[in-house]
Amino acid sequence: MLPTVQQLRNFTRLTQCDAMRLESEGRLFEAAELYLAVLRSSELSRRHGCVVQTLVGVAMYGVATERMVRWSEDSRITAEEVRHVLKQVRAVNQNFQPSSNALKNEYLSTIHSLSQAGWCKETGLTEKYEKFEPYASTGMEAFLWFMGEPEVARRAVTHVLINQLREIDKPLSERSLMAETPTVGLFIPPGEISSQSFPPAAIERAVQRSTVAKYVMVSFSQFDLAIKRDRARRVGLELVLAAQIYFREHGEFPAETSALLPDYIDSWPVDPLQSTADGLMQYDCKSPTSVRIQSLGAWGFDVALQTRTPAPKEPAAP
Repeated sequence: MLPTVQQLRNFTRLTQCDAMRLESEGRLFEAAELYLAVLRSSELSRRHGCVVQTLVGVAMYGVATERMVRWSEDSRITAEEVRHVLKQVRAVNQNFQPSSNALKNEYLSTIHSLSQAGWCKETGLTEKYEKFEPYASTGMEAFLWFMGEPEVARRAVTHVLINQLREIDKPLSERSLMAETPTVGLFIPPGEISSQSFPPAAIERAVQRSTVAKYVMVSFSQFDLAIKRDRARRVGLELVLAAQIYFREHGEFPAETSALLPDYIDSWPVDPLQSTADGLMQYDCKSPTSVRIQSLGAWGFDVALQTRTPAPKEPAAP
């Protein structure tokens, strides 16, 4: 699937360039359709994909979001056109794929690779060392076999997934506490440890001791964080477009979030990066010409989208 993922990256870059060209020519609605095409393609990258494909989809959505925020600031765009785009964005967001899907696919792919005769090559481990020393991989599979591989890696990966799948799709406010495990994010199971799962500290030690497990799980460490930020970005894009519709119909941005309810949004959304159920997305009407919508994370970072009063833009010269 990696060649397909690379094609999606190229598609995103080329589509963004083409959409910017259309904007410069005054063909704004056509440009919006291309940005929406990137959003839809990001979902295709995530659907039935593993961790890498999902992260590529997250990046594609982020690229399109930044451009759509800028697109919505053009005064030549009508309220009805923004409303149409908002409807399409919501349709894309409703197809959001649970994080557990990517983890399950990653698990099946990893176990399949580790079960092959040439498992060292299948996982990419051989290629990694050959980049530094052409003969470094000679006998690697035999050496790792004496270390208990790939069985040690299979067991470590299995226990990591058992731990994560219980909690990964829950909102932050409903999750168990995170353990202090630097290699992979693990949760502290509520109640007693079952016979089918290990304590987080034991799983962490198993991963640390397995060269293969650490290598195949390298993308796991930032996966959950990227997904949470992606959810916040999705919510933020919807709120930005709703605020732009309000401005076009009232001549100003709403001073309070209540002004957007219920005609523009059904309810004010919960912040996906807040660990409490009552933590809502932040809204700040900084000035008559600027609104900032922000997601505040428990770790001190944020996802913020800022939009400005629609201003006329000069069309491209004929």
